[in-house]
Amino acid sequence: MKLVLKTTTSAEARKISHRLENKGIPSKVIGYEENRYLEHIPEGHGVWIYINSQYHDAIKVIRNPSHKVKKAVNIGEFKNSLLSGQEALQLLFWGFVKYSIIISIVIGGIVYLIENSIE
Repeated sequence: MKLVLKTTTSAEARKISHRLENKGIPSKVIGYEENRYLEHIPEGHGVWIYINSQYHDAIKVIRNPSHKVKKAVNIGEFKNSLLSGQEALQLLFWGFVKYSIIISIVIGGIVYLIENSIE
């Protein structure tokens, strides 16, 4: 994610975000509470884009709403593909469980082979 605009009003941030998304640039408005951890914005809101390679197009769209974006994406498909924080944690947890089971089976098999080869 990359910051493309800092503003003091949420209305302006939402307007710019909407403009970017209409042009195929997925974006997110993040308020002061989240921004202070990301980009040290002392107050206000930031408009962030998800795809860093669209940064230059985003700046051009902000300055000129009629700018044609080179690699626009389908916003609906893009946003549907994003995982929520809970979904990401669930995937991480089940991945850990799966690999823990595999490692346990492998170690159990090695121990079994070692114990049976000694006799």
